[in-house]
Amino acid sequence: MRIAPVRTKPAVRRLWVWLLMWDIGLRAKALQGDPDVWLPEPLAPRSGTPWDATRALKPTLERAGHRDIIPMVEAEAKLRLETARDYFHGIRAAARARRAYSLYALCRATIEACAFASWLFDPDADPAERLLRGMQLRGQAVDSHLRSLRSMANQPPDWVGPYLPAEVDQVLDAAEEHRSEIEQAALFLRAALETQGCASPAKTPPTGQRVRELLCDEMGLPQGYDAYHQMSGVTHSRAFAILGTWNADKGKPSISYSTFLNPLHLALCSISFTFDRRANCWGGTHKHSGLHKMISRIERIITGEPDIIWDQPAQSGA
Repeated sequence: MRIAPVRTKPAVRRLWVWLLMWDIGLRAKALQGDPDVWLPEPLAPRSGTPWDATRALKPTLERAGHRDIIPMVEAEAKLRLETARDYFHGIRAAARARRAYSLYALCRATIEACAFASWLFDPDADPAERLLRGMQLRGQAVDSHLRSLRSMANQPPDWVGPYLPAEVDQVLDAAEEHRSEIEQAALFLRAALETQGCASPAKTPPTGQRVRELLCDEMGLPQGYDAYHQMSGVTHSRAFAILGTWNADKGKPSISYSTFLNPLHLALCSISFTFDRRANCWGGTHKHSGLHKMISRIERIITGEPDIIWDQPAQSGA
């Protein structure tokens, strides 16, 4: 949906919101190009931090033949923040092009990436439990890859995509071997937790459950879970969700600033929360004051008096 402003509110109110939106756009541009916002400093965890305690398990893991667990789990945690950074680039591009539905989909993906990044960076998790969480996430990804490969292996030879028929079997064997290694490592970590008297964590929570935990329990934004479901509906092109984003304005579909900024607010709050968790777990400080100011500007528009309407021209496409 292309969004264009219409003159339905007094000029002073429209100017007030326009100035805040302009400031939000400038800060988004600065955040997009600033690596200090996204990368931890220092690059190695500080001594005495929860993640340093996780790294201290390295000798025990190596003696058991699981030398790749810690690098794998660290890669899983960093990958999710790296994808959140990439989604942020997309959010800015979609906002500049005034594409509302793209923003809903990108904000949803950002929240999901942060939900599992913050799960791994949880400073209260036991060191072995953190490793087990990371291994479970990796195992989940490999399981999905295996399902795809097995489906391809059962298709006619000319349907196997980028692989030759023989290559499908080779890749499938390699993926199954990797899955077996992950299962062995997970069993070892569960045994380590039981030895320490810790309750062994459950399997990786479903995405919806983990998002609810993040938004409602950890961030204290229970209203965000309903918004997340609407983002999911828009992402999957469900009519009820798309129509739910519209406002009545002279019989045309339109989107208000406040409606449009709600998912963006949740996405930015999720990034900020995950940065704070990473700082507590990894050590050091992180430069994201510009992110806090963006969130503050958005909250001023959402909770402020002006509710400027953006109109959907009849000739523009979704």
